[in-house]
Amino acid sequence: MTSKIIFNLSPKKTGTTFISNLIAANGELLPNIVVPCITKFGAFPRVGRNSNQLFPPSILDLSRIAIQERNNQTNEKQRLFCSLLAENPLLLGNLTPKRVAKRLAKILSPFADQSIYIGDPNNITDLANYALGFGKTNLHELILEINRLGFETVFFSLYREHYKTAASLLKMQLFDPTQVNVSNKSTIATIRNSISTLKDTDSLKNIFTSCILESDLPILINILRRKESNTLPIYIWSFDQMCTSPRKFLVSLAEKLRITTDLNIKDFNDVPNPNPSVENNNQWLEVEGLLLEQYKSIMFQHFGPDIDQHPSNQFKKYFKNNDLANPLIISI
Repeated sequence: MTSKIIFNLSPKKTGTTFISNLIAANGELLPNIVVPCITKFGAFPRVGRNSNQLFPPSILDLSRIAIQERNNQTNEKQRLFCSLLAENPLLLGNLTPKRVAKRLAKILSPFADQSIYIGDPNNITDLANYALGFGKTNLHELILEINRLGFETVFFSLYREHYKTAASLLKMQLFDPTQVNVSNKSTIATIRNSISTLKDTDSLKNIFTSCILESDLPILINILRRKESNTLPIYIWSFDQMCTSPRKFLVSLAEKLRITTDLNIKDFNDVPNPNPSVENNNQWLEVEGLLLEQYKSIMFQHFGPDIDQHPSNQFKKYFKNNDLANPLIISI
């Protein structure tokens, strides 16, 4: 029986944890989907933007986390997953498609009769950097190798306007996330003043530019695309629409990715967002406005008068005219 790996290619700060919780909370309606108890296990290599750079998380740390989590688990499949992860934490050296696919297949083998949801927010950047470092041909060969080992691969993502994603990333870089309360006026003022100060230097521009390759979904997808035949579809839903109706999103996801059909939206459970939106906070909207100005300036430098041709504008136009039942589909 062929198992299905569902890769969430949403960038950081685009609801990856929320979706993992949403799927887990509706396990009875989606009985064939499993969410591994450790989501950030490096399904793909973490490399720099050329093949000579390798920036893996600590092997000892990942092994330690896997062993610790195994001791907390009562489900035998999850325990075996943790054991295999501890034994095969990360690849070093020759990162050929066959080696990468073989490690992934071995770690996920306990779930070989199920659909496996991989919601690591690093998935999209890891794939993009692998494509930049090892070539798009090797990237697509990696997907084929995973398929040859008995796993069907499907991809989806959420699109969030880049400056809003970058605002969240910037907040993380400037402040301790555990100490930031976006409903607190003094905290908002501190963030706003910090951004205003940074505007007079290159610091904000450098931080913002670094965020582009971490959170600009259209640019990241473009890195994955080949000029020749593109046969791997990515299903893309609007982040804002998903936040408005998580249950409608989950029904659409299950149907489009052929997980299950004939679902009744009323039966699904909602879960609280672990990182609630602050879009209705006027002070935070002011912060986002400052960042939007910087984003437009940076994009103008890259695209000049053709800034309207930036793929994000095509994304926004699509979602303006389509709802959760009709995700955007782009092939890589």
